[in-house]
Amino acid sequence: MQRTVTGLEFETKESIQSIIKKMEEGEIALPFFQRAFEWKLSEMKGLLVSLFLGLPIGSFLILEDEKWAFATRSLEGIARSSENPKEFLLDGQQRLTTLYSVFNRIDSQATKRKILTHRWFVDLNLFYNTNEKDIEKMFDYDLQKLESEDIEDFFIIKEYTSNNIIYFKDYDDEDFRGKCKDEYIVPLDIFYKIYYDKALEDKLTNILTDISNKLNSDVSTKLKTDEDREKLKTRLSSWIKNVDNYIRSVLEIKIPILKFKSSQFSRAIQAFEILNKSGIKLHVFDLLVARAGRFLGGKNTDPEGNIENFYNIVSDKYGEIVKHDVISNIIDFKLEEDLEWSISWFDNDGTSPSKNLKDIIVNALTLLVSKEKDKDKDKDYNLSKNYLFSLDIEDSSLFLNKKIMPTMQQLQRAFIFLQFRCGLRNINDLHYKLIVLPIALNMINGIWNNKQKLNLIEAWYWTTILSGRYEYNQSEVTKNEIRILSEILNGNKESIKYAKIMDRNEEIQKPYIFPKMDLDYFKKCFSSSGIYKTIIQFILSRRPKDFFTEKKLESWSKESKKYEEHHIIPLTSNKKFSESTKDIRKSKDDPANSILNITLITKESNRKIGGMKYEDYKKEIYDSTLAEHFIHDLIAFDPKGNIIPDNFESFLSNRYKDLKRAIQDHVKKLIE
Repeated sequence: MQRTVTGLEFETKESIQSIIKKMEEGEIALPFFQRAFEWKLSEMKGLLVSLFLGLPIGSFLILEDEKWAFATRSLEGIARSSENPKEFLLDGQQRLTTLYSVFNRIDSQATKRKILTHRWFVDLNLFYNTNEKDIEKMFDYDLQKLESEDIEDFFIIKEYTSNNIIYFKDYDDEDFRGKCKDEYIVPLDIFYKIYYDKALEDKLTNILTDISNKLNSDVSTKLKTDEDREKLKTRLSSWIKNVDNYIRSVLEIKIPILKFKSSQFSRAIQAFEILNKSGIKLHVFDLLVARAGRFLGGKNTDPEGNIENFYNIVSDKYGEIVKHDVISNIIDFKLEEDLEWSISWFDNDGTSPSKNLKDIIVNALTLLVSKEKDKDKDKDYNLSKNYLFSLDIEDSSLFLNKKIMPTMQQLQRAFIFLQFRCGLRNINDLHYKLIVLPIALNMINGIWNNKQKLNLIEAWYWTTILSGRYEYNQSEVTKNEIRILSEILNGNKESIKYAKIMDRNEEIQKPYIFPKMDLDYFKKCFSSSGIYKTIIQFILSRRPKDFFTEKKLESWSKESKKYEEHHIIPLTSNKKFSESTKDIRKSKDDPANSILNITLITKESNRKIGGMKYEDYKKEIYDSTLAEHFIHDLIAFDPKGNIIPDNFESFLSNRYKDLKRAIQDHVKKLIE
């Protein structure tokens, strides 16, 4: 059956086996913007269960080629290249890759995803009722009446290991057939391969016959009469054929496919987002990859010969290793000589760019396009992501491919700067995501190699983020800050005054002197605050020692992700009768929850402190180490061991003043 809607063809003619064949032959390819295969075994098995139960597994979204020239890659595990694909898979990659893996044997050389090299079997006990004594009912099965949890254990997954080699042998191998017979299992890959290799019919028949004979032998011993044994043979003969047909019928299931012509790309994207309403949306970054690939096709068409593929450049820069000597040029202390860094590590050890990073890349490119198009200095930078799609396709594709390399280079420098000078552990520490853009857009060669200029950028960072200006209308603030930071770096005296507002003098002009940085705010504000993140970053940027291990706490250390929040004055110290620690955590007004009562230490130190009171564990830590965490005061306790409230207030107030003074002094030193 076929139904046509304007611009859309909905068809039910594509069987699973024919779709798998298209994948195998490279007729279906993935646009580069598609994420990698990410499903777990439980999700893969869930798809197979749905198929065997006759449940819908959703539709696939395909874009048909009309000289579209996407930059593409093959689906995971398929060795055949997709140089001239006819169809582009926009939605359904995880499901199709799973189907290919289940009904094939993927070689480890074809994929780095070990999960796809497993071999899948079906346990034929799925079709046999062991608890039934009546021979007719014994083999009378109806999977449609079962639930998912009833059958999932009948799909057997074997991992390729030295202990499991026997399960990966050929269909007519004697040992392999013996395993299948003894365990009543059949490899699912043979049912797909039979379509294209009729010689396998006999091999499948042999495996099924072995299982049937084994089952006959096992069951007949429980029967009392020869008549029942003859009835069993007859019943088994038809049963094994029915099982064979049922499994083959799974591959014949017709999957609905939404197909768009490439001239209707925008409608295909709308369909994609409708299909994924409860899941992911196609990110603007992904659309840019598609747009850049559409015009260039991933090939070098620039007359100057310097255009590379958009996605490849992002991927290469994402995994590029930066050595310690490059980073040492921007800091004033010595790094370990074996230190290595990459954006992927800053992006939480990702295998591909996270949504946060994609947003930053798109915003940076949007600003560059806006700057290039709006030559008039009075015009604002355009931070609307749709701006990129309002441009001519050829013009924007060339621009994107030319600008992605310097953009990634400048973002890489900005991330290194933020991690090694400003104490950010990873990209999630950017509470205000857009604040990275003024830094990145100014990270050109003359500035990246100039420590005085980098000092000014750092002064700008602390001043700006603590001023509270980024809390509202980030887009407008960012466009303004790009110009201000540029003017500061170019020596504009009026702009440099803006950075000098952090001084010991409390009469400093407002609104620049920390309008949010008051004690009452700190008492109530907890970990969701950008100010909290900034305070932690500032402390980490000074590389304080850990409480007990005496190791330097460094934001770029692989261990930094394991640093734990420690309440300097334990929550239990301020606990009232019948009040739990959990209750205190919920109370934002409780001074114990103030961000001024928190610092980062290693898990080892946190475990050692355990339930110790402040006055007890403090005795075992050097005062100089505590001072590096801005902890100076002795705390007074009442005879019952509870902290005296006024004294707690004094502790928080003094720590606030110490932090504020340290930040002001640091910024002043950076400027001078």
